[in-house]
Amino acid sequence: MEKMRPILYGVADYALLRKKNGWFIDRTAKIRDLEDIAYAVFLRPRRFGKSLLTAILEAYYDVRYADRFDEFFSGTDIGADPTDERGKYLVLKFDFSAVSKDIAKVGDSFDAYAALRCDTFARDYADRLPAGLSDRVLKASGVCAKLNEIVAGLAHTPIKLYVIIDEYDNFTNTILAESGLNAYNELCHGDGFFKQFFAILKTATSGTEAPVTRLFITGVSPVTMDDVTSGFNIGTNISLDPQFADFTGFRHDDLRAISDYYGTHCGFDSDKAYNAALA
Repeated sequence: MEKMRPILYGVADYALLRKKNGWFIDRTAKIRDLEDIAYAVFLRPRRFGKSLLTAILEAYYDVRYADRFDEFFSGTDIGADPTDERGKYLVLKFDFSAVSKDIAKVGDSFDAYAALRCDTFARDYADRLPAGLSDRVLKASGVCAKLNEIVAGLAHTPIKLYVIIDEYDNFTNTILAESGLNAYNELCHGDGFFKQFFAILKTATSGTEAPVTRLFITGVSPVTMDDVTSGFNIGTNISLDPQFADFTGFRHDDLRAISDYYGTHCGFDSDKAYNAALA
């Protein structure tokens, strides 16, 4: 008898999901559409699969995973007809849910976390970076200096960078709610550290042969994005675009398929389960 596929609730590790043959709703066809948008913002409520989506994009575009393409994408839509850009990028990924939400610690926490991500990038791609760049990034002090080294070192080279930011507004939303508007404004306005971070990213997308050719940002609310990036005028907010309405989440046919599959394997009434899910 076929082993029943598990539902790996809360798992955002795409490699693990594929390894364990977890239930997976294939939205990879949307990757082709996403390639028409260089710098995208995609906002959804919590528990909507945003982190898994960023993991899928990383697995698809990261040059380090190019030789594992079949492992990750066999049986998927994009696996049957991949784009030319798959496996062609160095990926710099951040997840700002790791940043402290304590207003007294947030600045140091952000710098430490984001600097660590830059250091990890420098080590992971050391053999693919221009000579000396990895060492310069590791020696630089603070995330802004490290990010500037990466941007300057990759400018005017054939090497292209895909920046992925998950939970971009995780800590700012908490600080706004718990510490008030003044504390929030210190992060996102004027010379606030968060605004400086995004200013460097914006610089990295401009000019001839700019190093950051793709950027994907996820989060919950547009409030922080409007404040730290002057409306993020380098990018496109695809959150309300009908083309990407089902990039994450479930459609009715998805719920029907899940109900039928587990109803057959577990011996319950799939029609009742489907109707309950819609209620």
